[in-house]
Amino acid sequence: MAAVLSLIAAGALGAQSNVPANASITIPLAEGARRRPDLEKAREAAAGDGHTFWVYRWEGPMEPLVRYYIQRLAGDRDGDLDSTSVRPGGTSNIVYHIQFWTFMDECADSTPGAAGAAPCTHWRRATDLKRGLGNRLPLAPGAWVEHCIFHWFSRDEQGALTRWTADVFDSGMTPDWKHYEPTADLIIESDQVKGAATQG
Repeated sequence: MAAVLSLIAAGALGAQSNVPANASITIPLAEGARRRPDLEKAREAAAGDGHTFWVYRWEGPMEPLVRYYIQRLAGDRDGDLDSTSVRPGGTSNIVYHIQFWTFMDECADSTPGAAGAAPCTHWRRATDLKRGLGNRLPLAPGAWVEHCIFHWFSRDEQGALTRWTADVFDSGMTPDWKHYEPTADLIIESDQVKGAATQG
């Protein structure tokens, strides 16, 4: 673990391999990753047919991993994604969106704000969140990353369209925001688009 953390701190996340083998683009896997088949199976069971997941976990903070994937996957930040121009055997452009942690108290009850709901009894406090993230170097001043999500499409030679997502996700914060361990996940999803027309 110490070796992984030192690599992350130095920004020296070298490529270990490319995943998954059938991906339409090269998705490098940074050093120190552990595959999590248990999380893959749980996500596939929840998503249903046509969805496949690959989940990898690192012991380290989010921001170096986000920089690593932005540099290697590139893409257009907050750009428009077009599947209609993807020809058989081709791949669309890549777009990505960064979601930052926001420091506001949140109600953790199951139905906050619902009509007739009782006042909130369980809170996630912004002070706890800020304390947990405070030892990390932000991506920009005051900007700690919660997700960095990449999207693109591919079309096979028979014309079937697949939607791809690669989500670099901060997995170290507990749901109540009171405890934080530096861990991050890469969650890759392949989703077959039903009824997509073949492009000639």
